[in-house]
This record gives sequence, structure tokens and C-alpha cells, in this order.
Amino acid sequence: MPAKQTTPPPTSPPQPATKSKPAAAPRSLPDLHRARCAANAGILLLHFLSPTSFKQGPGDLPLPLPANVYSSLRRAWNAFALPVLHLEEAWLGWCAQNIFITAHDIHTVVVPFNRHADFTGFVGHLPRPSRRR
Repeated sequence: MPAKQTTPPPTSPPQPATKSKPAAAPRSLPDLHRARCAANAGILLLHFLSPTSFKQGPGDLPLPLPANVYSSLRRAWNAFALPVLHLEEAWLGWCAQNIFITAHDIHTVVVPFNRHADFTGFVGHLPRPSRRR
């Protein structure tokens, strides 16, 4: 998602590098996120190539709301990361308060699921890629 960071995520900041010891590689998703934001002015481009939807109550929501996108990424991260690197629930609150969609190029698509039901999801890009003139 395009991100306008207002405050840092709720994790400890990386330790500054010293002359005798190089800076450590990012050890967590928030550390990696901070490093990428610093390098790319806080903008993250996401491509949704296959129809995507998020569970919302009894139905599905075909919109890339930051809380839903990052909740899904957090579940995947925590499933495979070492326990010491797990992202806490508070991180999702930070995402909901500090990550905003500023542009998009998405649309919904309907995919036949079976003979009795269809699946509606979205595909596209966040933020909208620049077009060359």
C-alpha cells in the first residue's frame, strides 16, 4: 500500500552502526519495512495478480483495506518466522492508523467457483503505476 508514515511501528529501533561493527541486517518485518521506507520515501507498490478478497463477517470484502492486507501478511509471517520474530497484534493497530491508500488501479472480477456460486475479488495495483507519456 502506498504509505504515509506518521509514526514508527511499535518495535524497537535498529541499533546505529559503529565504525568497528557494520549495521546488522533487518531481523523482522517491521525492521525491513523501515529500511525500505527510508530507501523509497515510504511508498510501497503492491500488485494483486489473482482475484483477492478478505473475509469480513459472513461475507467477503473485495477491497485492499490496509488492516486486512497487513493482517493477512502478519498471519503468513508468523506461520513461518521464528517465535522471536513474530509480529504482535499491536502492529496491526499501528498499520490501521498509519498506512493509507493514496492511489489505486484496481477493479473487481467475478470467477466461477462451482455450479452454485461465484467468487468476487479484486485485481490491480496500489498505488497506480505512473504512465509514461
